[in-house]
Amino acid sequence: MKSINKELKTVINPENIPYLLSFIYPLLLIWQGLDVTDMGYSLSHYQLIFQDSKSFVSGNVLWLTNVIGGLWWKAFSFLGVIGFKLLWLLVIWACFYISYRLLRPYASKSILGWALFITLLAVSNRINWFDYNTITSLLYLAGAWALLQGLGLPSRPFIIASGFLLGISVFARFPNILAISLATIILIHGIIVNNSLRVIRNNLLFFALGVIGSFTVVLAIMEWLNHRQMFIEAVQSLFISAKDVHSDYSSSHLLYLFIKDQSLALLFGTISLLTVLCFSALGRRLQPKLWWISIFALIGGSAIITFLSLWWLATIGLIENLAVTIYFIWKVFWRWMVTGIIYIILLAYIFAIIKQSIAYRILALVGLCVLILVPLGSATGMYNAIHGMWLALPIVLLFFMQGTTSAIKNWKWHQQTFDYGRRLIIVTLVLASIAQFSYTYRDSRNRLEMTTTVEHPYLRGVLTTKERAVVMQELLDELKNYVKPGDVLFAYENISLIYFLTQTRPYLYHTWSMLEVPSNFQKLIKKAETKQQYYPIVVRAKASTLLGTSTWPDKVTELSSYGSMISNRKLAEDFLKRHEYIKVWENSFFEILQPLSKLGSS
Repeated sequence: MKSINKELKTVINPENIPYLLSFIYPLLLIWQGLDVTDMGYSLSHYQLIFQDSKSFVSGNVLWLTNVIGGLWWKAFSFLGVIGFKLLWLLVIWACFYISYRLLRPYASKSILGWALFITLLAVSNRINWFDYNTITSLLYLAGAWALLQGLGLPSRPFIIASGFLLGISVFARFPNILAISLATIILIHGIIVNNSLRVIRNNLLFFALGVIGSFTVVLAIMEWLNHRQMFIEAVQSLFISAKDVHSDYSSSHLLYLFIKDQSLALLFGTISLLTVLCFSALGRRLQPKLWWISIFALIGGSAIITFLSLWWLATIGLIENLAVTIYFIWKVFWRWMVTGIIYIILLAYIFAIIKQSIAYRILALVGLCVLILVPLGSATGMYNAIHGMWLALPIVLLFFMQGTTSAIKNWKWHQQTFDYGRRLIIVTLVLASIAQFSYTYRDSRNRLEMTTTVEHPYLRGVLTTKERAVVMQELLDELKNYVKPGDVLFAYENISLIYFLTQTRPYLYHTWSMLEVPSNFQKLIKKAETKQQYYPIVVRAKASTLLGTSTWPDKVTELSSYGSMISNRKLAEDFLKRHEYIKVWENSFFEILQPLSKLGSS
């Protein structure tokens, strides 16, 4: 009994509390939320990768992600969707641990624990299943850790391991080819610590050896699995999209997005820090007793006043849509403001404006590089930067949690001004992260509403709203009469999860065909009409699963007009008319269609 009490006291020790919370918090997130778009896109690939990887073309560009997901599916298919949420959980904990290992020499266990817990709050409140962004975070972080270990010890095996980890990340998500550019850290580190050219050259060669080794191993496995040609075709498809000016993945659009994001991040970050500095200076002059609880109350009250003001402006018609306005503010905060503040603090470390050791400055440089590189290649731009914050954000938090003005060159303000400012920033970030707890990816923002499950072997333990569960249940029950596992299905209007739940193959060789540019979409239809033996059952949504996704089917939004979806919708309608499809079933949100010829033969 005494030994048990002793162990409990050790676990509940104050310095262990943030680590305990970090273990529990993401575990609470995996049960709620049923997304039929991105989650279906990922999970259907994992299900098909070892069965019929030829049935999805573009998804093969995420080959390593699909293979890891496919192996997990082979081992834990009985868990269904929850299984992939548990895999996400394991990766999140692994990222937390690597961040801890990287930063432990520079902070006390307690302070570092709270910094990492706040980071986890911010990072984990998006998707909650294993996908290419999740594995990208882990491989970047593991590669960075191995690189810093290799340079710090020094150790050639660690440098080789770094090249290997960053090299294989290319096959998890092709834009991760930019991760190899972290080799420049070897050059910068060598110059700063006055390494000889021979040492720098050798380190670069060992890093390159790791990259070459990763490519060799992966390509050998691809050849063994007969996946190499499919991967090449997927990469070629990616380059075709890069040349298409109408594509969200065109080179011109991605370059524009990069310039816009970086400019706005630096702008909003600078404005935010200057605003905090001015408020802090004003607070010091007024000399109030601004303890933590007072600052929480101040920011919380300001948020409520802001929300009520926006609601009033929407009511009298000065702004059209309250939800859109709040979403825009929220997007500015997380996409540019937070990222911009991180940029500025990390740059201050790198250029020694904030005094620290050379090793820590290199660590800050790695954190900045990872933060910039991770979102590149994504159509959502810096919105995905959050997946690269596992190192950058805790460095910034540690500065505000344990930094002093003596560490800042040419600081001319009072220490209290700095103290008030850092409290404002930390509390704002904590409150914003906690507020994100209500966020579930494309499902209700009210977690109290998500208490219903769909009776399906792959959806055990997945909670959603009663209304969404009902329409999904009706569709899945009815589809049993039309398709069986292994059949070909044409599911469109952004409902990729249907492929996974019915264990079917996509007719258009793409589990989310609506994302294709119209020219590719038309080619896929022609290819399917030529090669497929019969015309498939069609399932489609009546309303958007992308816009207004937190409310469907209770409150629906018109079908998405995002990008090229209007043109693709017309092409799909032409296909249905050409082959005389008729509606054979519908509920309030979904429809099932079947060719007239097939109906007559049945």
